[in-house]
Amino acid sequence: MQDAGERGWTREVERHTAVARRLTGLLTDLGETTAPSDGNSSGRSSCTSTD
Repeated sequence: MQDAGERGWTREVERHTAVARRLTGLLTDLGETTAPSDGNSSGRSSCTSTD
């Protein structure tokens, strides 16, 4: 979004902002955190193989 803003692409910034707002709303509806985590994007433990 920052790159689009620096390039003066206001419509692209609006689109990115709308998508981010929608995703945040969906995550909130699901009871998920929207705060940045320590590199694990889902906030959950990663799956590991048992093989």
